[in-house]
Amino acid sequence: MNQQESNNYALDNLLPELALIKDLSIRNFTTTVILHAPGTFWYRPSAYFKGHHPEDELKEWGNLIHTKRGIVIASIFVSMEDLDSSSSDVLYSGLLLHDIGKYGKDGSEERIQKEHPAIAMNLILANLVHEATQAEEAIASIVLKHMGRWGVSKPVTQLEKIASYCDCIGSRVNINIPIKLK
Repeated sequence: MNQQESNNYALDNLLPELALIKDLSIRNFTTTVILHAPGTFWYRPSAYFKGHHPEDELKEWGNLIHTKRGIVIASIFVSMEDLDSSSSDVLYSGLLLHDIGKYGKDGSEERIQKEHPAIAMNLILANLVHEATQAEEAIASIVLKHMGRWGVSKPVTQLEKIASYCDCIGSRVNINIPIKLK
């Protein structure tokens, strides 16, 4: 499997999650970043140690499953917090992209990189062809701060905190996440 195949396969599987993003410019931006994820990011495990993530995330396509699981949790928060569409769009986009730097900026690292939030944020910003909008800056900030108290940059805003909770909860619960395997 190569990078393009991995990214295209991920995009096919993430279409329902992308459809949650109402703002077309944010959805298109998120799609572009998904298609430029480094290496075979989506195909690789989301974690290596049982106890940090459900078992299905420790295998092939683990990052794809983890990302989809985070969106399931986010949709619950969106309803509970009665977030408006601009806030929910930023949250969904940030969660769809939060881990793309896990295996380094070119995706070739063997181990998950501790500084992956900063790598992911830089990869996201590198996909901009214009000055970052307020929404794109908020997405990058969610990505940078998604690890919550375990990260270098701590979440401050409501959306950053919710994204951190979604990532943490999604890493701990075993919600059945179907993906279309080839």
